[in-house]
Amino acid sequence: MKTLYIKICLLLIASYTASGQIHDPANAPFVGTWAYQSGNQIFRLFITEDQMPNSYNGKYYLHANYQMVQTSGNFETVLYTTILEAPYDQLSAFSGGVNNGTLSGMFQEGHTGSSGIIGNLSLTPISTCNGCPAKLSYNLLRSEGVRVHEEGETYVNDFVVPTSIELTKQ
Repeated sequence: MKTLYIKICLLLIASYTASGQIHDPANAPFVGTWAYQSGNQIFRLFITEDQMPNSYNGKYYLHANYQMVQTSGNFETVLYTTILEAPYDQLSAFSGGVNNGTLSGMFQEGHTGSSGIIGNLSLTPISTCNGCPAKLSYNLLRSEGVRVHEEGETYVNDFVVPTSIELTKQ
C-alpha cells in the first residue's frame, strides 16, 4: 500500500512539474525528475521551482527531494525518501540557485535512518547527443562538522545518499 501511495505522489509531482510554469529560464534545464540506476536500485531527485519569487532578491529558487527505491520486476520498494506523506509539511532536502549554468546550494540528508549531514550539492548539465535524454553531473560535498539530528538519535557517519553520480532526466 505504501508503494502505491508513493507512486501516486510521484505521478502528482511529475504532472505538477510538467504543467507548472518555469519563471526563470535559467532554471528550466534543471526542473523535473532525474534518476540514477545501479543494479536494482534507483535514486531519484525531484526538482521544482518556487512559485513565488524570493521577497529579498526576486529570484526563483529551486528545491528538491529524493528517494531510493529497490526494483523487483515491475514493483518498487522505497528504501528511503524525503517525500513526506500528508498532512506533514513538505520540506526540501535541497535548496539552491543557478549561477553560470550550474545549480548549487545546501543539501541536508533528512530521511529516516539518514546521517543528518549537511553538504553542498552542485548539479551541472552534461552535453549529450541530439535527441538523447538530458543528463546532470551530481556532486555532493560534506560540510565538516555540520549535522542535524535530535538529541539521543543514532545516525551513520557519512552520507547514505550517492555523492557523485550522473543523473538522467525522466
